[in-house]
Amino acid sequence: MTNYNFGAPPKKKAAPPEPRPFRVVVVPYRRENFAVRYCVLERRTAPFHQFASAELIGDEPPEDVAARLVREQLRVKDAAITRLTVRHIMIPDEYDGLQRIVAENQPRSITEHTFGAEIRDDDFMPSPEFESFQWLEFNEALNRVRSRTPLYDLNSRL
Repeated sequence: MTNYNFGAPPKKKAAPPEPRPFRVVVVPYRRENFAVRYCVLERRTAPFHQFASAELIGDEPPEDVAARLVREQLRVKDAAITRLTVRHIMIPDEYDGLQRIVAENQPRSITEHTFGAEIRDDDFMPSPEFESFQWLEFNEALNRVRSRTPLYDLNSRL
């Protein structure tokens, strides 16, 4: 005898999770003779030195975002992009750049994907959103930027 259960409601499919914000950081570098120099940038809207970066929500692969940052922020056509690390970072209270895209009910941490970009263009000139840039040796760059982990990681691989 077959049993039929007409009283059980049909199972609903779970809604896909909301896209989480993530950050992509690209550390530009170049080889000069036997030395490596790293490019630190000063954004017009931020009073500190940093690397090319973007914070966003969406399905765009981090590798594509890194390539776009190299094209749009660094204005470079010929760069070898290397994936470095993926880590979770806390969002500092004083940094409101990410506060615009992080919903109230989400944790105050995001995933950060870091990349290195070997710049081969001699006439390097980043986008106008940056007030200035400098090519520095490792220790000088380390003293200028806040986010040092990507720099350590890239330097250890070169």
